[in-house]
Amino acid sequence: MQKNWIGKCNGHSFTYNLILDGKIIDTLQIWTDRAELLADSKFVGIRSAEFLSSDCDLTNLRAKNPVNGELLPVFVTEKILYPIGSDMIVGIPSDQNIKKPESCRHLLSVYELCQEMNISTSYELLSKEEAMAKKKVIVEKLLSEGRGGYLNSSRLRDWLISRQRYWRTPIPANQCGVLPVPAEHLPVVLPDLSGFS
Repeated sequence: MQKNWIGKCNGHSFTYNLILDGKIIDTLQIWTDRAELLADSKFVGIRSAEFLSSDCDLTNLRAKNPVNGELLPVFVTEKILYPIGSDMIVGIPSDQNIKKPESCRHLLSVYELCQEMNISTSYELLSKEEAMAKKKVIVEKLLSEGRGGYLNSSRLRDWLISRQRYWRTPIPANQCGVLPVPAEHLPVVLPDLSGFS
């Protein structure tokens, strides 16, 4: 059940700095399954401005590509096909042949949005072996620099309150603030639940 809820870990999340007037105003963790083509990104798409922690003029907002430092335009739009479970997308136009589910025919692929916005749709054509080798280099480099690269699913989110089997949801039970575990009770271990059903 957990496996179907979280989904396959078939991509990586990367940190994009949001730049306005030459200053970093926020960061976004954006998932992609095409890390090998990050240098070919054309834009960053966000489903809703709610994901931005500050109100700003979106016209001049840029996302810094973690691979090559290029400043990418940021589009807040609901008319693009986002990865399942994600509200952000790296605009890599390599999906021109993607088959959209019937229920998503009204949404644009990255390739179609690039065409509509008169943005270049060029990207590097790689063989499967070249793509895997390039992805490995990019992921290792960005991991070592602390700019993402962690393998995960597009459905995972840091702010998501997870369903948990034993501990239940991590919501405070009172308004006293942080309640640390006394030192004499550390480490906290689960009780033996053999026979528990």
